[in-house]
Amino acid sequence: MSPLSSRDLGLLTLSEAAEIAGFPVATIRVWIVRYQLASTRILGQVMVSEMAFYDCERARRNTPEGRAWRKKCANE
Repeated sequence: MSPLSSRDLGLLTLSEAAEIAGFPVATIRVWIVRYQLASTRILGQVMVSEMAFYDCERARRNTPEGRAWRKKCANE
């Protein structure tokens, strides 16, 4: 029997979350610092709940900053 991975537990590393969202890792860290996204540390690595990440990312898309970012990406 193989050990469970972080993805099996519904957790993402900050790098995985940033890759999914298309944002830099620094953006994910800002969400955590601003208490918009809860995190936990497992064996020294910061992890976020996959469901909480998707909820936060969806909410951020509907802010002025999120709309500006989407517009910028569409023009590139």
